[in-house]
Amino acid sequence: MIKSYVLSGSIAAGATWTRLATLATPSGVTRKLIEFRPWISTASGVQIRLNLMTEVYFQLTAEVVDKIRYPYPADMLIREGQEIVLEAMNPTASAATIIVELIVDETVK
Repeated sequence: MIKSYVLSGSIAAGATWTRLATLATPSGVTRKLIEFRPWISTASGVQIRLNLMTEVYFQLTAEVVDKIRYPYPADMLIREGQEIVLEAMNPTASAATIIVELIVDETVK
């Protein structure tokens, strides 16, 4: 079944890499990330990462997200007990809000 989840958070000005949100996969469920749609409130400076646990799978800059506004295809399997992690860093002088919609194909055992 195709489902949509949202990870979001705010990152303070001058912050180094910070965990903003996670999506854990419950027991008996397997998820396959098929697409993600990022939005960043600022047009430059901020960077985001989507990790599987601690491994970085995707890293984007605010400049890319602002200029290339399309969904990003993905092919990441998230097994039960694993989590997708949204991280961000912000070297700019003002705080930023980040929203990432995840489109997953979810299978229940």
